Amino acid sequence: MNKNPLREEQINRIHEYCMSKPCAYESRPFGELPICYRVGGKIFAQFGTMPEWYKMTLKTNPDAAFFYRDLYPGVVVRGYHCPPVQQPYWNTIELEEFPEQVLVQMIDEAYDQVVKGLTQKLRKKLPELSRYQFVQSANSLDLFLVLKDEMVIAHGEYKLFDQETARLSEIFVEEAYRCRGIGRELLFRLEADARIHGFRSMIYRMNREAEENDAVSGFLKRAGYKVVGDDKTQTLITKSAIVMSKKI
Repeated sequence: MNKNPLREEQINRIHEYCMSKPCAYESRPFGELPICYRVGGKIFAQFGTMPEWYKMTLKTNPDAAFFYRDLYPGVVVRGYHCPPVQQPYWNTIELEEFPEQVLVQMIDEAYDQVVKGLTQKLRKKLPELSRYQFVQSANSLDLFLVLKDEMVIAHGEYKLFDQETARLSEIFVEEAYRCRGIGRELLFRLEADARIHGFRSMIYRMNREAEENDAVSGFLKRAGYKVVGDDKTQTLITKSAIVMSKKI
């Protein structure tokens, strides 16, 4: 099938705009498509780029949801994936010939709506976090670096454990930059990238007696990780080690 050059250009513009929002990053929790865009771990936009499903689903609030549905009947509809209780909070837009300037406005509103719902602690950290660069290493796609003025101040990496599980091998933040939310933001990106590559869970193995054990386990628990001991991870669990896991 021949690609539509104008549509490809628009897809790139929409993608770049979503990614330009402060601390926004890409994830694909439902498979190759739709492309999802998150801030603070929460989805604010879902982008379907298929020829037969060229649509975008955006977070909203009830007043704005019905305003756009009334303004563009049959073009802006309730979120296609939503159960009834969630229908006032998501709109799906048919993008064919939809005004791009209106779409940009709706993306802004979706992003702001999700940021408003984040914890106050995380909201306060977003302005500073947006000043850092979160990039993938050119030498290793599963290695993420955090840069400040081209200096590496943090890094994280995951490795293959099995076909469905990635192993978080390292996450480190320079001491001068700790307690600023960088580690959590880095973990968001590692998990999202692992999911894009087909992994469904992430595990982390730690030494029971390591000095930093309490800090690491506390950090991971706050991020949704739980101590596990099932057959799948028994090979990693010993008297001196524990394993934490999270579905991603």
